[in-house]
Amino acid sequence: MNKTICTLLITAALCSTTAVASDETLEQKPQQAALNFNRWYISGFQNTHQDLLDSKQIRHYVTKTTLEKLRRARPNENEFYDADFFIKAQDILPDWTSHIVITDVEYDPVCTQVYVSFGQNPAHGVIDCMVKEAGIWKVQSVARVPVAKGKP
Repeated sequence: MNKTICTLLITAALCSTTAVASDETLEQKPQQAALNFNRWYISGFQNTHQDLLDSKQIRHYVTKTTLEKLRRARPNENEFYDADFFIKAQDILPDWTSHIVITDVEYDPVCTQVYVSFGQNPAHGVIDCMVKEAGIWKVQSVARVPVAKGKP
């Protein structure tokens, strides 16, 4: 009887430890979520960027309302965008796939702004506005990092 109770207690303790570890894995920082999204997006953009907005995977990275707005705006895309919404560029450079880094993070009550740099020579940057949706950090909007005056 004592062995059974002891075994049950040990099993319960192990299960609760596993549950806590799983919850910690789900608790991702906004900068890691932004990095994961941009790695996935650049890789897909390089291969078939036309299908990314309709892919099932994008729902893991971008808020539902942002996806709905982008899909509604797609027929009038020429009116709204002169560049891709997520990378703020018309195309990617060869070193972007191998060089995506987070350069800064700013926290505020509206969203966490994650500064992402693509490539090295010259670097191209965006700011991903990250918000939590159902407990997961996702991209809500994207802004281009302005180029310093006097630089191309």
